[in-house]
Amino acid sequence: MTSLRVAFRGAATRDAAPDRVIGSLNDAVCSLGDAGQLVSFFYGVVDPAARRLEYCNAGMNPPQLHRAGQTYRERLRKGGLLLGINPGQRYARGTVALEPGDLLLLYTDGFTEQTDQPDGVFYGEGRLADLVAGYQERPLSDLLARIFADVEAFGGRDQNDDRTLILLRINSMASATAGGHSSG
Repeated sequence: MTSLRVAFRGAATRDAAPDRVIGSLNDAVCSLGDAGQLVSFFYGVVDPAARRLEYCNAGMNPPQLHRAGQTYRERLRKGGLLLGINPGQRYARGTVALEPGDLLLLYTDGFTEQTDQPDGVFYGEGRLADLVAGYQERPLSDLLARIFADVEAFGGRDQNDDRTLILLRINSMASATAGGHSSG
């Protein structure tokens, strides 16, 4: 992880596109020489002036973008393989527009792969998306607590895997105007 952190800091320069950063990280992981060492990684850059997110997904559960006031959910899949599989692997870059009220959910598979007892049924991405949609307008702290509580109620206290979750709500996006300002 330390090597990955150093490689990320070196690759993620101000002007580096997410797909190039991920490609560089992949080469760094491949160069470590441990064939069994694979890493899932998602990297995104928000451009407030353009109101967009550019991203690259290297094997992570696809983050879910929930649109404000809509039932539509976009899954951020563009990218490629896990890091460490194939040196020189090319990755795709995805771009999505962002609007105030949109909610981005990034999560590890410890949520979706939690099983119920005794049937062994997965919690699943659909159930997670439906829960988020039902609580999307609530404060993020409430939504976060609700997700953890629902997954625990589904699978009991025994965790199958680690659970990490990031929620981002787009409150407003500043527009840049060249050479001017307003007062009021």
